[in-house]
Amino acid sequence: MSTFWKTCNVKRIFFWKSFNIFANERIIATKELWAEVSNISKNKSSAITFLDILLFEEYGKVFQNRKYDFYDQELSDESIGKLITNNIDKLRPFLDEKNFAYFWCYRALVGRLSYYIQQIRKTGHVSTPWQQEKGVIEILKPILNEQELEKLINERWDTRTLFGYSETNLAEHLRSLSSGALLSKESLSYSMAISKAAESLRKIEENEKLS
Repeated sequence: MSTFWKTCNVKRIFFWKSFNIFANERIIATKELWAEVSNISKNKSSAITFLDILLFEEYGKVFQNRKYDFYDQELSDESIGKLITNNIDKLRPFLDEKNFAYFWCYRALVGRLSYYIQQIRKTGHVSTPWQQEKGVIEILKPILNEQELEKLINERWDTRTLFGYSETNLAEHLRSLSSGALLSKESLSYSMAISKAAESLRKIEENEKLS
């Protein structure tokens, strides 16, 4: 075997070793990202559940009831800040933008709905149902298409449905990443290009030997 082909084989082995290392890091990253989603889901204020139980017209009367004063701590900027602040950005090199779109929107939605309830607690009213609230809509635009946004508004999705929808889509995408399906697609074109170039060079070398 020529020195050239020995070099090619070494580079190919190095490529696949690097690929496997990256794949393992991606699996670790998906676990950490999902753990953070679970943490936010578990620890978000239970006041958000009231948005599903109450009619829009009842928000002011119920949320301003003094017996719910304990929600002030749960919904404080400090509490929400602690809940949604994390080091997930360190995982970014091993994931993709779709993961972060879902995660960012999920985290931001918890913060926005908490703020929405804060305003009801302070003023006794809000002008629109949360499904039509401008901030909520802007947060959801990266992960919901126009048809889905229309369903959210017209069918008055509850928060459980929306969070569940986001979690399901994120989980499915994370499964694709951790299984290697998407990573294989990412590397396929590069791998094919390497093989094609190597085969072309092999033929050139063989032709040169015959000439």
